[in-house]
Amino acid sequence: MRWPPRVAGAGHREQHKKAQAELAAAHTAYEKGDKAQAVSTYKAHFAAAPEEDKGKIIKRVAEHEAGQGDEAEARKWIEKGLAAKLSIAYEGPAAKIHAQAKQQRDEAAAKQKA
Repeated sequence: MRWPPRVAGAGHREQHKKAQAELAAAHTAYEKGDKAQAVSTYKAHFAAAPEEDKGKIIKRVAEHEAGQGDEAEARKWIEKGLAAKLSIAYEGPAAKIHAQAKQQRDEAAAKQKA
């Protein structure tokens, strides 16, 4: 038996708290204009994000990536939003990618019903 005994989940809770703090710092960085750094943090810690922040994070990542010309990465994040049934109003190039992704998703759903 190990001594001291491990408390189940204690390490996970600490990692989660650290991720939450880093996400909060990323929001501040994004709002101050350091979007690239914020997006990197959002991607690294998305799973730990509170549900109420996920739409904002997805929007920020997708718009940043689309603005950088990485349509595939933007679409990946837009698809996350669609899969989670989040209502996100994208702007700029991400709005076009969202419209295409939503149309394809709707067409696929219609074919499944037929």
